[in-house]
Amino acid sequence: MTLRERADRIAKSIFSTLQTSPNADRAKEATDVIEKAIIDVVLEERQRCANIAVAHGTPDADRASKIAAAIRRAEDAEITGRAATQW
Repeated sequence: MTLRERADRIAKSIFSTLQTSPNADRAKEATDVIEKAIIDVVLEERQRCANIAVAHGTPDADRASKIAAAIRRAEDAEITGRAATQW
């Protein structure tokens, strides 16, 4: 399931709980906001994990540094992909 599908499912759940039926534009706006929030959390957690890996300077610190760099590259790719779908 993609993040967009998850965001859509969450939005529908919220609308159901609130017993409201928004028009298509409002539903899309809500899904957009939820999707952005999910992506922000994922990116923040990736960075947090990378920082923890680097902070725990083990004999394999170079590996931790490489993992952190890979996470940052994935984050950059995800942000670029999201920006591309916005336009």
